[in-house]
Amino acid sequence: MFRCIHCGAHVEELYREYSATNIRLMPCVKCSKTADPFVETDTLGIIVAILFHRRGIFMHAVNNRERSSPQLGEELWFATLRVPVLTMFCEAYLIWTCSEATNSVMDISFLRHPNSFSATVVATGMSQIVYRAVIVLLVSVLGFNWDSSKLLNAVLLSELHSIVIAMLVVCGAPNIYYLLLVFIMLSVSLAKGLQVSIGSTPLTGLLIAVIAWVMRLTFATFYANYVATTLLLQLSY
Repeated sequence: MFRCIHCGAHVEELYREYSATNIRLMPCVKCSKTADPFVETDTLGIIVAILFHRRGIFMHAVNNRERSSPQLGEELWFATLRVPVLTMFCEAYLIWTCSEATNSVMDISFLRHPNSFSATVVATGMSQIVYRAVIVLLVSVLGFNWDSSKLLNAVLLSELHSIVIAMLVVCGAPNIYYLLLVFIMLSVSLAKGLQVSIGSTPLTGLLIAVIAWVMRLTFATFYANYVATTLLLQLSY
């Protein structure tokens, strides 16, 4: 069954098609609002709505999109599967440029490979994998009943904001606080995504996001130390 994006109630149908040009969006029997007004929105509109945190957009993208329209659902899936590659390069670019503007209060220069942007991309991709793996592990340990495709969809869509923030850095001056903005935006988006994909509370979703970020930064620190040690050993020979 479908879900109302306003109250989360189960609904039998999101729209009723009377003819090719006559489609009526159906109301929710519980809250009487249109169950899902995003049914007629194209994939680009859905992505923009996610970036602007439109109310109910994760409920539509995770629960209703593919069921209401398989074709539009496939389009969103193909777009979503490109997110890991895009975010890997965008976050690496953020780390590469913004770490130069670091200060004594927020020193993240250890995340930046000193000699190679490609090495920074690899390190960023590995830390992202750790981040996603920790999320899946925490969801399993906490005993949530989850669907793998819904959870993956929610996690990947929540990472879209790093692409936009990277574009802001390109257009403006690099600043360390852009990375703090990435942490805040991705954590809030992940909490919303987990709420609709596994049924967690907002607080639990934020807690999962924070723990995943802590583990990601911990891995990044150990990896950076390993790379630094390896470089020193190579220079010593």
